Order: sequence, then C-alpha cells, then structure tokens
Amino acid sequence: MSTHINTINALKGLITVNGCPRVAQCQFPAAGPQTNGDLNDDIDRLEAALHACAAQVDTVFICQQGAADAKA
Repeated sequence: MSTHINTINALKGLITVNGCPRVAQCQFPAAGPQTNGDLNDDIDRLEAALHACAAQVDTVFICQQGAADAKA
C-alpha cells in the first residue's frame, strides 16, 4: 500500500497540462494622416497589425483543433 502511495506522490510532479496560448487584444495603431503619404504609411501599419492579429488567432485555432482531435 505504501509503495502505491509513494508512486502516486512521485508522479504528481511529472504531470503537466498543455493548453493553448492565451489571446491578447489586437492592437491597432492610431491614425491621423495629413497627406497621402501619411495615409499610405498608416495603411501599411494597419495591415501589419492585422497580419499579427490574424497570426495569433490562427495559432490558437490550430491549437484548439488539435486539442479537440486529441479528445475524440
């Protein structure tokens, strides 16, 4: 009996739970263009922010799909 308890206690430190990463709010840059060049620069910054946000969402989605497949 004590061997069984010792084995359980030894295993407690080895169990880890892997979860999907947490999602952070997407940050979009403020804009206040004064010229067409400023507007183009703002568009470039917004597109970069959208790509970063989409990559984060894709990462979590793929992780969740893998977790769902593992449970099935």
